[in-house]
Amino acid sequence: MKRSTLGLRIAGVLLAGAMVIAPAACTSEDDHASAVSDCVETAKGHGTAEPDAQTYCEAAVSKSEATAPAPKAPSDEEAEPEAPSEPESSVVPDVTDLDLQEAQDTLQEAGYRHIKSVDDTGRGRHQVIDSNWIVVDQTPSAGEQKSHAYEIVLFVVKDGEQ
Repeated sequence: MKRSTLGLRIAGVLLAGAMVIAPAACTSEDDHASAVSDCVETAKGHGTAEPDAQTYCEAAVSKSEATAPAPKAPSDEEAEPEAPSEPESSVVPDVTDLDLQEAQDTLQEAGYRHIKSVDDTGRGRHQVIDSNWIVVDQTPSAGEQKSHAYEIVLFVVKDGEQ
């Protein structure tokens, strides 16, 4: 059987105990007639009487044409992706002499999200309670124009160690 451009799908309908194949959509009268003919042949091959098969297939093909989805228009999501833009940048604020929590908040408000703190004594201590640490230096220096993707490093000491 010829099924070239008919876009066939299993209809899942039993006709006298036989599974019948119906087209998903027809684009012309020739497609419609061919689809009905294919459907009837398939139904007859499964033992369905021709008058019943012809009646069912006409209805099935017409119904599939009526319920076939309209061609999908390209959506915004399918459009060509835009080229990635450069991350925004701004002037790095001066956060020295602030406690670590205030410094982080200030940098985040300026758009920076990659912020690292380092114990400036060299002892490798972790800053568990940020408000107990004071920023003594920073990289990059305050006033430099840097991308928001740039990592800001804050050198800190425990409050009272200055």
